[in-house]
Amino acid sequence: DFLSISLSAGFVQLRYNLGNETIVLQSPKSVDVTGMRWHTVKAGREGNHGFLILDDEAATRNSSKGTTTLDVNTNIFIGGVSSLNAVPPDATEKEPVGFTGGFREVIVNGQDLELTETGAIDGVNVGDWDGTACGYKVCLNGGYCHPA
Repeated sequence: DFLSISLSAGFVQLRYNLGNETIVLQSPKSVDVTGMRWHTVKAGREGNHGFLILDDEAATRNSSKGTTTLDVNTNIFIGGVSSLNAVPPDATEKEPVGFTGGFREVIVNGQDLELTETGAIDGVNVGDWDGTACGYKVCLNGGYCHPA
C-alpha cells in the first residue's frame, strides 16, 4: 500500500494503492515549472474516494469496492528518498527522478510538518529555502514579506 504525490510532465499526480489496484488522479492543468509562481496542492483519500486539487481545480475518483484503509508505515518523504527500494513501482508514472523546486508548507491530517532540519528524521536533495526574505510564517497579522 502507498500514497504518492509527484510531478509528471508538469502535471501533479496522486497515486495510491489500497492493496487491490493503483488509482491515478492527475491535475487538469500543469504547474508553472519556471518557479515564478507558487501553487497549492491538496490531495488525499477518504475511504475509497481519492481527491487531488491544484489551485482550486479538482480531480476525483472512486476506486473499486473493497479495502478502504491504507496500510503504510509513518515515513513521509519530501523531495526524494534515501533508497529507490522504498518507492513502490506504481508510485510514479516513469522512473523516479529527483525534485527541483520548493515546498513552503506541508500539512498532513491537519498537522503542519516542521520543514526544518530538526523537524525531519532524514532527507535527500532537500535544502533550506522558504521563498521569503524573513522566513515562512513570520509575517502574520497583516505583515508582508518579499521573496528574496
